[in-house]
Amino acid sequence: LNKTFSELVYMKLFSALLLILFFQCSFAATYYISPKGSDINGSGSLINPWQSLSKATSSVTTPGDIIHVLPGTYIESVRSILAVGVSIEGEGPASVIQSTLTQEFFAIIIAVSPEGTNGNQHISNIKLDGNNRTTSWAIEIRGRSNVSIHDCIIVDFEDRGVLWTSRNDNKDAAPEIYATGNTFFNNTVTNCAKYNEYGRGCLNIGGQQGMLIFNNNISQTGRGAGQNGWPIKSYNHGHLNGCKIYNNTISNCGNGIYLKSESSNNLVFDNTIRNVNGSAILLNDGASDNSVYTNTIIHPSSEEEAIKNEDEENNTFENNN
Repeated sequence: LNKTFSELVYMKLFSALLLILFFQCSFAATYYISPKGSDINGSGSLINPWQSLSKATSSVTTPGDIIHVLPGTYIESVRSILAVGVSIEGEGPASVIQSTLTQEFFAIIIAVSPEGTNGNQHISNIKLDGNNRTTSWAIEIRGRSNVSIHDCIIVDFEDRGVLWTSRNDNKDAAPEIYATGNTFFNNTVTNCAKYNEYGRGCLNIGGQQGMLIFNNNISQTGRGAGQNGWPIKSYNHGHLNGCKIYNNTISNCGNGIYLKSESSNNLVFDNTIRNVNGSAILLNDGASDNSVYTNTIIHPSSEEEAIKNEDEENNTFENNN
């Protein structure tokens, strides 16, 4: 009898969970933007879309909803503030978000929340254009976990491509709550990081636990000698733990991958890094217990610069070519 009663309770709980998931999926909606739409008279429907991403992100705030970017070029002059749980997806390179923002350190898409917020969202299949480096950043994410950026093209931003950190106050200290479940994959990032006494990153990351970064093509060109930043770089003091950086192609840049400051137990493997003027892979300033293996480095500036472990202990390096 006790077993039968327990089974009945379990069945009821399971059915209730399925019902909740069903209602969440049922009420999730997709909204549309089109260059031929209207922010004044549009409703966000497929037959009556809005015209701008900023209008859509200010209107769509229900978790689970999707903003669909129809093909075309969108000239965005206002930052798009992305609500928790809302995703943006396009139709590939034909869905172009071009920014005319000129304020320093402003991103065209921002997703900022207190530490430990479950974002549960994605940005995918769009092209973000910094308009010949007149806009500082493409995407800024702070405090959110379970966010994915994938199959995007990010090109020609002045300072950084993507800034992604668990802190929302810009301090160097370790976060109280690390961001988890974040992924960055199948993206192409070109010419989105600068160096002027301090190097930025096409992908600038901090305060991440278990982040996956894979199958990206990142190159940093188009600037004068000594002015190109890093393709992948720790943000502020890093604090990256248990992250995996793998199967990325990094080319034609000043440097390659940079882990620093209390970054530990990270894996950097099976990346191809070519034509770098500085370090292909650099670990320093407290990075420890990291593993760097089976990376291919083509045409480094010198053998000494190919992989650098600057006085740090317990990092391992194996089968890098």
